[in-house]
Amino acid sequence: MQYKELYEHGIRQEESNIRIHICPRIMRAYTFPTQNGIDAIDTGLYPERLAFQDGITYPTARGYCIPPEDIKECEVHIIPNCIWEKYEFKNSDSCKKKGRMAALLIETMLKLGLIRFPIIPQEIIDKDTQIKGIDMINVANYKIQVKCDYKGGLKELGGTGNLFLQTHELNPLNIH
Repeated sequence: MQYKELYEHGIRQEESNIRIHICPRIMRAYTFPTQNGIDAIDTGLYPERLAFQDGITYPTARGYCIPPEDIKECEVHIIPNCIWEKYEFKNSDSCKKKGRMAALLIETMLKLGLIRFPIIPQEIIDKDTQIKGIDMINVANYKIQVKCDYKGGLKELGGTGNLFLQTHELNPLNIH
């Protein structure tokens, strides 16, 4: 069967340095350095898979299904019910709606300190700056990509057992 061509767009093209996958089916979030996801793909241990959107008869994405435990520094975060209840994810929601809700949910978790990233301190050695009361700054510059990985996550909780790391896509509905 002939499919429409997918173009390269995904984990290799994005400028993020941190990825967060929200897995609504199991109410978990997974965080990991983006490069570690790419490194997991590059091991060659995981076959490439196609993904489909509801109502579309051809593949709309291509990527790799990788167990979270096989991605270095991947951490799992339980999403508390009090936060989860604010976001009513449905598998039938559009990709755009799922993505927007995932971003809002992560924003809430970050503001509440439920997901933390390492501080990267740099000591200030300039005397004039020290006199102004600055001895250290945080040089971390996190650029975060949030993905709604609806069925992903721990198999024991009802997920697929994997995270989907997309490398190619096609947007047949022209939804951004």
